[in-house]
Amino acid sequence: MNRPLFLLLLLFVSTLALAQAACEFCKGGLEVTTIRYRDGQPHPVCSKCRTTLPACALCDNPSPGKAYRDGRHICPVCRKVGMFDKGRVAALATQVVAFMQQQLGPEAKSLPPIQLVDLDEMQTKFNESGRSVDVVAFYRPYNPEMVYLLSGETEIESGSHLAHELTHAYESRACPQQDRALTEGFACWVQYHYLLSKGATAEAERITRHQDPDYGPSLVKLLKRSQSLGRDKFLQAVKKARKVEDV
Repeated sequence: MNRPLFLLLLLFVSTLALAQAACEFCKGGLEVTTIRYRDGQPHPVCSKCRTTLPACALCDNPSPGKAYRDGRHICPVCRKVGMFDKGRVAALATQVVAFMQQQLGPEAKSLPPIQLVDLDEMQTKFNESGRSVDVVAFYRPYNPEMVYLLSGETEIESGSHLAHELTHAYESRACPQQDRALTEGFACWVQYHYLLSKGATAEAERITRHQDPDYGPSLVKLLKRSQSLGRDKFLQAVKKARKVEDV
């Protein structure tokens, strides 16, 4: 290879190396690829960080730094976009309740308070209710009546969970005779329409595919009934029904 061609090739390779973005976390340049985090933006991460850093508990992407106070590893992006502030949650809850009043009427006005909790406290509260699975939100009907919301979810996710759990509180007041399939199906129905109101069509459709028969399949049946009856007649039928088939 002649000298001018060799120098040109060396310049080209050097330019490519300089053009490659450094790893966002360690600033290294070994096998850097971009990973899309929950802010929707691509972030350059090297192979070393991809294999050695713990996975974020919320997005499953590499998470640098110390664990969050409840022991979860949460990446910087999720700490930025997630709901960790009680003031933000209170404002969001006001929006969700307003949506529910528009959908369900004045009976949705008197609903329980929201408490934002970390993972350890969520597990404690949920176990106190006699259940043991992992959840991101749940409604406790007494001692005290409360909706608990896990910190760190995005605003759209948190609003979706609040719509579902606050519907359970509404059901305890307006139609306490429902069985589990109707209770969960109708809560999913409200959740589904909340997501649509926020333009989150993909997230709404995902609920219809929930494998638990009391969730996805019950929601699909209720969506068909609400379309055929119209919203007002549908809501009246839900209040009187005990089972999905009664609506």
